[in-house]
Amino acid sequence: MRNIFLIILLFVVANTHAQNKVDVLVLGASAAGAACAIQAARSAEGAPGGLKIMLIEASENLLSGVNPTFNEPAYDSGIWKEWQEAYHLSNDTLKNGKIKMAKVSELRFFKNTAVKTNAQNTLQQIVKNLKNLTFHKNTQVLGIVAKKNGWVVKVLLNGLIQEIKTKILVDATEYAHVSPLSKYGIIKLSDEGKINSLVTYSPIEPNKNIYRTSIGAGTNGTALYYFPAGMFIPLGKENLMVITAQTNTVGFDKNAFNNIALQLSLGQGAGVLAAYAPFFGIALKDANVRVLQSEVLNYKGQLLPIKDVAVQDSAYKALQQVIISGFFKLNMDNGLFYPDSLVSMNEIKPIMNELYTRSKIWYLENTTAVLNLENIIALISFISAREVIDISPEISSKWNKKYGFNTPFDIKKPLTRKQFALVVNDYLQPYKVRVNFNGDFLK
Repeated sequence: MRNIFLIILLFVVANTHAQNKVDVLVLGASAAGAACAIQAARSAEGAPGGLKIMLIEASENLLSGVNPTFNEPAYDSGIWKEWQEAYHLSNDTLKNGKIKMAKVSELRFFKNTAVKTNAQNTLQQIVKNLKNLTFHKNTQVLGIVAKKNGWVVKVLLNGLIQEIKTKILVDATEYAHVSPLSKYGIIKLSDEGKINSLVTYSPIEPNKNIYRTSIGAGTNGTALYYFPAGMFIPLGKENLMVITAQTNTVGFDKNAFNNIALQLSLGQGAGVLAAYAPFFGIALKDANVRVLQSEVLNYKGQLLPIKDVAVQDSAYKALQQVIISGFFKLNMDNGLFYPDSLVSMNEIKPIMNELYTRSKIWYLENTTAVLNLENIIALISFISAREVIDISPEISSKWNKKYGFNTPFDIKKPLTRKQFALVVNDYLQPYKVRVNFNGDFLK
């Protein structure tokens, strides 16, 4: 009798699926997948009741087969910069009996600066120190089933079949043809190995406003890219994201996104989107693009690939916000914003009229070609219904201290793009005007 009981018990244990419940499950510890999981965990902090993020990988390690040298063409921003600094700091050598501790305050996750490590281990240390993020390697996906308000993913972990229930499922598999989503019939790839997303990111038939929705940017050394938020959301699929750029872009060279820093930027933006839905309890397609973008900027990421304004510049965030709002056009051939170039009335008139109806009336009586502080203060006054006598001294007091300009406040002097961006972002706040996933304004 006892032996029969033991046999039954062993049978039950062997056939019982352990269950986990998470809010975001990322399949694939590629560069994009790792960055997505890291950023999702950080963006999920502070959520009511807390959110759980899980990253699983079929191979033996994070970034399996990748050996980054940190010499890749890259923008000095976001998780890429954090990872690079952590790696160099961890491999720093003793000099005059002391460890060089530059920027240690920025590396909260790093604990032992004297221990040498490789790039993968450095990134894994960042993952490990996020309390709401768990990482499982050598974990095979055995099946995926859509359930109400989420997904159930069956995996083989540590010899045990487990079912992971998740609200948001993210596929970060590096190559589409081996994606579990394709293998288990969740998505159907086109003959070109592509999927239909909420928006199409393509250089062939570009959407002229889609850049306004970007949540990541970077370069492969020869070309510049930005990543519209809607490209990560497959059409007709709830609570699902695909963040393999080769799969959800059209018309780009197959090697266009083969740059690890570029993939990290893509993943960081996607991580913000992945955490947004469970954080606010809404569908991915209903996310507020401006909130996503603000989160990316708060974590030192970038929305557009601007080369001539450093991330460390105090005006960097405001400039990103003003450009993403439709003012000026970033030269995507070279990434130059030309912050010291002068601003003309005709250059800003179309977007002013689109964002602020009252500006149309102001322009009827103001036709000056060159824009100076006097003009922009008058325009701000007209749009906001505030007196010039109140606005002018305010801007004067902020000119050097808040805005950081090293020139005197002079209302007659023509404005540069950088000066215009800081003043307009402060007083007219165009970035607060929401956009949909196509980049159209919601007013």
